Amino acid sequence: MPTQWSAAIRRLWVHPVIWMILIVSLVYGGFIYRYSLNFGKNLSGLICLGDRFMPAERVPSGTFVLPQSVGYDGTFFYMMAFDPLIRGDMQAFMDEPAYRYQRIGYPALVWLVALGQPARFASAMVAVNLLAVLAGMLGVASLCRHRQCSQWVALFYGMLSGLAIGIFRDLAGPTAMAWLVWAVVAFMTKRYWLTAALMTAAILSREILVVMLPVFCFDAMVLNRDWRRGWVPGLALLPALGWQLYVTRRIGEAPWHGGARNLGRPLHAMVQHAQEVLLSAQHAPAEQVYLALFLSASLSGLLLALWQAWRRRDAISFGFLGFALMPLFMTRFVWVEPWSYGRVLLPGAVFVVLSFVWSRNRWHLVPLGIHAALFWVFMDWNRLIWRGHSLIEHIWTRMT
Repeated sequence: MPTQWSAAIRRLWVHPVIWMILIVSLVYGGFIYRYSLNFGKNLSGLICLGDRFMPAERVPSGTFVLPQSVGYDGTFFYMMAFDPLIRGDMQAFMDEPAYRYQRIGYPALVWLVALGQPARFASAMVAVNLLAVLAGMLGVASLCRHRQCSQWVALFYGMLSGLAIGIFRDLAGPTAMAWLVWAVVAFMTKRYWLTAALMTAAILSREILVVMLPVFCFDAMVLNRDWRRGWVPGLALLPALGWQLYVTRRIGEAPWHGGARNLGRPLHAMVQHAQEVLLSAQHAPAEQVYLALFLSASLSGLLLALWQAWRRRDAISFGFLGFALMPLFMTRFVWVEPWSYGRVLLPGAVFVVLSFVWSRNRWHLVPLGIHAALFWVFMDWNRLIWRGHSLIEHIWTRMT
């Protein structure tokens, strides 16, 4: 028996998933620690909690608050964790409470992990998102096993810069993407009821993911002619609509109105932002490099998505195409800075990984390599890699 246990431990130790979990945990753990030094090692600094919204008397002692600031979106996820069922008056202090509350999945998990204790919310927000990154990576590894390709591909997922942005701003992206990845795995292995359950959690974390429901149903019912079960993934729409109606009743406003401003004329905002950043000396070199690489990854991803959708015609290919088109239609409210477009357009990067695993088309390594570079450029932009300074800016200064 001891020999069998030793052999099992050795097999587990050399398993690539174990090493990927260790690598990603250490990388994120190190960067989170360095970033927290900006706030005196206080993880609540990652919330970017502004005092313009959160009532001072509700803020737990020791929480880092930005004075005279509206903060960032993490502020509202933090506030929702105080009142996930909208029973109190926290929504009265938000800018667009109905729009915010439709993304209840992440703050609800934070409330559960923190056992409802506000003093624990800040650390729970970081913990939930870090675990979500690892869970999403395990989902990609599971899809790799199904497709009989190297599980090390999942490391590309763990190093997506959009996930890092979600962690460093306490946003819902990492959690939503983890649910989405596992929903795709469940669907591609024809577990439709599980797909519906996972998509329910995904949509409640980020409403735009609802676009995957018609994709799943079309794939199952039309392409694969599974009329008996192919409609099941669409059931995820019911609890999502139920929550929307609940939010509307509690707050008195429909949640979906707030997101309309993010969509606009094709290419207009993207081209305008590129001109402002890349042709101006007022922006940091690291930000310019990030934008240039991001646009390259988006363009190469779109070309691949068009090709894959034409050749393969399956749920992953159509989902890839849909999210690859998103950058073209985003407005100036999204094309602002890497913190904004990097996180909003995260699903497109996730589908690059999923499409690579499913199709095993090596051309995907082009956008995947760029996304890997974006992770390190993002960290450099935030001065987390080299002596508390930006290495890119240092090199740029030396060259000029």
